[in-house]
Amino acid sequence: MRSFLKQDYKGMQHKIANAFSSNSEDALTWSCFDTLAHFPCLDKVIALDELLEDAYQGKSPLLFRDRGIGSDDINIHIGKTYKGNLTKESTEVDASIEAPGVLVFVEAKLYSSVSPAAPPEKPHDQIARKLRVGLDSRIGSNQEFYFYSWTLRPPI
Repeated sequence: MRSFLKQDYKGMQHKIANAFSSNSEDALTWSCFDTLAHFPCLDKVIALDELLEDAYQGKSPLLFRDRGIGSDDINIHIGKTYKGNLTKESTEVDASIEAPGVLVFVEAKLYSSVSPAAPPEKPHDQIARKLRVGLDSRIGSNQEFYFYSWTLRPPI
């Protein structure tokens, strides 16, 4: 994560200010996936598969071990910007996983709801853009696209 923050960062400047805050979903996501990116080979597959299984209560549509993907084939990125092939839209993803035949975007939200429509003061829905770019960026390839949105909100 530190190398990501030290680069000539052109994204949203508030992310740098909140990078080490325990109240920042970006900081928590970056820490988690930066740690996973540096896991030893076998442990990375096990850890990612367990995360995906937990997200789907044991029935994840994506498991790296079932596809024969090894840890050496998995690249985890923090804050990578992706650009669509047809739409030319771009988006920065909290964390992404690239492996043979697979592209995964991970977006985390802390105490914020996901609504079906963008509010009037925000003309572009962030989640919809990430979905469009993810689907569009794999056009012309044989990659499957997965989007994981992890949201933590206070109890009702």
